[in-house]
Amino acid sequence: WHFDVGPEQFDPPPAVQSALVGIRFVSPEELRRRLGGVSPAHYRMVARTSFGKRRKMLRRSLRDLMAGQPGGDASKAEPELARDWMEKRPEELSAAEFVELTGQLCGRDESSWNPTEPVWRKKKHGWNVENR
Repeated sequence: WHFDVGPEQFDPPPAVQSALVGIRFVSPEELRRRLGGVSPAHYRMVARTSFGKRRKMLRRSLRDLMAGQPGGDASKAEPELARDWMEKRPEELSAAEFVELTGQLCGRDESSWNPTEPVWRKKKHGWNVENR
């Protein structure tokens, strides 16, 4: 977050406050350190699934994902997470808590992570090996 932008800066002025934010990308080595053994693809899958059902608690939004795990069963999925995880909404978790949640759901396996493979950007958005 850099600074707030007031509604008077727009025409017509919106009924909301705005802010200018910046995004800083990190190196693959730093990403590996921050994820602590969690696959970036798994992290993305858990985050997207969590936020996919608006205003739902994690127990509901992640139920289908947990049932889809090998040996998973939707009726047995909820008890796999600690109660404090199940009763939260995704917007209440920090990025570090999503890493921990992903580790609980999908495990930690750095050997399956290829740092040259795109995780967030897709080829249709202009990603290719030459751009790195």
